[in-house]
Amino acid sequence: MRGRRRQRAMGMGFDLFPFLSILACVLGCLLLVVMVTVALSVGPGAAQIIEIEGTSDKTPVVIEWDGTSVVLHPEKLRVSAAAALAKDGRNGSPFGKLLDRVGAKKKESYVFVLVRPSGFDNFSTIRAAVVRRELDIGYEPVEQHRVIGVAERR
Repeated sequence: MRGRRRQRAMGMGFDLFPFLSILACVLGCLLLVVMVTVALSVGPGAAQIIEIEGTSDKTPVVIEWDGTSVVLHPEKLRVSAAAALAKDGRNGSPFGKLLDRVGAKKKESYVFVLVRPSGFDNFSTIRAAVVRRELDIGYEPVEQHRVIGVAERR
């Protein structure tokens, strides 16, 4: 009997420290899994949604320039640089028609160019084609291999 009294007096019970250690390890593993998942989703294959705010009175018409072609957004219609810039963009190509539409609504819209690093060297050619038509232009660099998504305004 004496042995049992001593055990009770010493406070023999159970300790929560091992449980908390296991819980901390599980939370650490979950955090690692979440961080790896986020890092992979933001990698080069992830799409980047471009939200371009127009001025209070003008709406951007977005195109993408990589030095060899023009991509018209949101349709993602690709036009070769040679076809787009023939006759300074005053032609029947989809790019020329886009500039015609923007020119007809000069007070309501402007051309916004997303420039890839491969298009930096000859960006001046596409900029000149837009400026010769006396259209407003804006531009922003984007990563070379980043997938771009431009939402259509409703």
